[in-house]
Amino acid sequence: MTILDEVRRWAQGLPDWQREAAARLDEKVSLEEADDKDLYAILKAARGIEDPQAREPRPRVAEPANIRENPGEPVTLLAVTEVRHVNALATKGALTFSPTGLTVIYGANGSGKSGYARILKQVCFARDKREKVLPNTNLPADQVGTPSADLMGSIGGVDTPVTWVNNEPSATILDRVAVFDHTCARAFLDNEGSFAYAPAGLDILADLGAVCVRMRARLQKDIEDAAPNVLPLRDLASRTTTVAGKIAAAVPAGVSEAQVIEAAGLSKEQAERLETVIRAIAAPDPAAQAAAFRHQALRIGAISSAITSALERVSDEKVNHLKGLIAASNEAKAAAEFAAKAFHEKPGQLPQTGSEPWRMMFEAARTFAVTSEPVKAFPHLHIGDACPLCQQALDEPAVARLAEFETFITGKIQTAADAARETAAVAFRQVREANVDLGLSPAALAELNGFSEELAGQCETFQQSLRDRLAAILKAAGKGTWDAIPGVVPDPGGNLNWIVDDLKSRAAAMEAAADEALKKKLVAERDELEARRLLGDLKAVAIKAIEQHAHREKLRACLPDVVTTHITRKSTELTNNMATQLLMDALNEELSQLNIANLRVAMKAEGERGRASFKLVLERPGKMPASDVLSEGEQRAVAIASFLTERRLSGDGSGVIFDDPVCSMDHRHRQRVARRLAKEAAARQVIVFTHDMFFLFALMDEAENLEVKIAPRTLSQTQDGFGVTTDELPFDGSTTKARVGWLKSEQVACEKLNRLGEQAAYDKRARDLYTKLREAWEGCVEEMLLNGTVERFRKSVETNRLKAVEITDPDVEKVVENMSRCSNYAHNVARRADVEIPTPEEIMADIQALEDWRVELDARRKKTKRA
Repeated sequence: MTILDEVRRWAQGLPDWQREAAARLDEKVSLEEADDKDLYAILKAARGIEDPQAREPRPRVAEPANIRENPGEPVTLLAVTEVRHVNALATKGALTFSPTGLTVIYGANGSGKSGYARILKQVCFARDKREKVLPNTNLPADQVGTPSADLMGSIGGVDTPVTWVNNEPSATILDRVAVFDHTCARAFLDNEGSFAYAPAGLDILADLGAVCVRMRARLQKDIEDAAPNVLPLRDLASRTTTVAGKIAAAVPAGVSEAQVIEAAGLSKEQAERLETVIRAIAAPDPAAQAAAFRHQALRIGAISSAITSALERVSDEKVNHLKGLIAASNEAKAAAEFAAKAFHEKPGQLPQTGSEPWRMMFEAARTFAVTSEPVKAFPHLHIGDACPLCQQALDEPAVARLAEFETFITGKIQTAADAARETAAVAFRQVREANVDLGLSPAALAELNGFSEELAGQCETFQQSLRDRLAAILKAAGKGTWDAIPGVVPDPGGNLNWIVDDLKSRAAAMEAAADEALKKKLVAERDELEARRLLGDLKAVAIKAIEQHAHREKLRACLPDVVTTHITRKSTELTNNMATQLLMDALNEELSQLNIANLRVAMKAEGERGRASFKLVLERPGKMPASDVLSEGEQRAVAIASFLTERRLSGDGSGVIFDDPVCSMDHRHRQRVARRLAKEAAARQVIVFTHDMFFLFALMDEAENLEVKIAPRTLSQTQDGFGVTTDELPFDGSTTKARVGWLKSEQVACEKLNRLGEQAAYDKRARDLYTKLREAWEGCVEEMLLNGTVERFRKSVETNRLKAVEITDPDVEKVVENMSRCSNYAHNVARRADVEIPTPEEIMADIQALEDWRVELDARRKKTKRA
């Protein structure tokens, strides 16, 4: 298991925010401000501080996907099979890699090489993944898509497709293929410029410790900013004899929001009571004012009582009672009239006998008979007695008729009708005589206006409503309609009673103010009410202070989550157990192979947060700090040595990728790096991107010397886009045979332009072709005529090759003649108007002349070697 694997495993047991921080450091080496904000939100959320963006850490896993306890079969990268929306790279075609040996991808500046390298940095393992992969910025916005690519990896001989989408990290087998470029190089050099070597994983711990320090600084600032502001509560808090004062004094830590809300503010009644108490305490003659208030309460109370009585007199109950009595009387009357009709319809009686006028006459006779002695017994008279009405002597039939009349008058039906009529009459008289006057004299109305003009108006309206209702009742009791009786307007009695109670309260307060013992209670009541009012004004301040305190306590609870002790302890453990002498020896060996200014590795004590107790430091003889001596190119070589050491000690034989590894190096260091990478390619897949022609040839030479398979690739720009691949060396690095093949392809293109009549395009392409043909003749001289004794981009002259060199006069003549012809048509010369560009057939003849001479020289060299 590597240090990085162990750190990944250990990080799963960290608090959520630290685990997320470690994962991000694993992905991108260093964190940006946006990362710090995310981590800070996760840190606080764990302590109950809500995150509006609801940011969460990635899920905890029992076994991180890319842990490599036993790497097993090495992983190789076989191809980038398709690219979509990456820079301006062509989407067609594929960039392939040899699964073994050395694959060299050459591309001049602007050829698309960096686009492929950026993809591989995101897909494979790299110490620094901050470099962004951008889409094609030349396209309209509606045509720009998300950068993505399809790749093919292999493990144990099994091809495995991998799809990469920008900003969607996922674990794949290609995590085991490591990438080195200029940004990753800086990751091997610590932030202080001491060039301390930290194996992958230890740098995560060091940076995690730094993140903890930053998080602690944020916490301390937020804790300071969250200090509750209780200054506005200071005056109220001094009123310790009141409940509100005690609560204010307990803010922010000793009281709850609910307690503040309960003790804060005054109800309407409490506010009025406070005014009453304040006036009572300040009154000059409280006893006299108390008497005045009580008299006033009696007057207002009398109006309220009158309203109650008046409402009872014309209440619905009274109306319904009267209505019922009148209805009963009318029913009894109807029954009596029916009986009277039957009575007066007897034969021999006058019409309307038994009617009401008749009854009145009969009763009048009874009254008269009382005053006249002879007929005093009326209507019970005898034969011969005088009739009180006609004063004639009564015969036997007349006596009998008077007896019948008496029986009719005193019958049950008539008696009931008389009783019902009298009962209804009594009830009607009670309603008619009911007093609904409220006593609203001008003086009473003026007094009510002193309290409320609206209330005085309500009382007048209510008075008129009572009168209207009484009149309607009396009308309905006659022959009116009971449904026409109006109701009364809303009763102002409640408001009057409230005034009465308030006057009584004022009177009681004034009476208490007149008594010293009771006055003290009034003062205490005033203080309590005033404290409640003040706390009501400051309620928002108190609640905010409580919230700030609670938030501050949550922030303080985060402080244990940013300590670095466990990080430092783990770093020390890994340093002591894994940064051993073996590691020192391996790094020293790599430095020696690259001959980096006689640097050696030593152990240096270290005690910073999250860093190892010891670290590997590069020093020069004489103890001069390496950072003061090394050039930029030497620093790059140190980083390459560190990268190779890390790969070597990881135990993983998977492929490695280098993107322009020799920038800023002189030719000697480039040659040494080429030799070291060729050596590495004998043991694992090595892929190199470069734009350096010297380095390209150095790699080829070193690979040839070590008999390492080399697979050249060239990237270029075509009409399909950037990054178009050919599986061969660039023209400048190709053999004469390969150059002839390229030239023939160009001749075909020229012939097509000529056939289409594109004269200007034909002339330009033909001139370019002759420039390359001239270079091909020069290359043939180096490669074939001189047998490779002297070649451009080679570090030395191969004198042992002179034995196979044979130069004849015809050779010299051919070279001079054809070089002159090429120069005559080459791009920089043929712009003269008097130079006629050769025809396609003439171009092919000139190319064939070079090919014939190459074949001739090759045969002659083989013959010389056999001899």
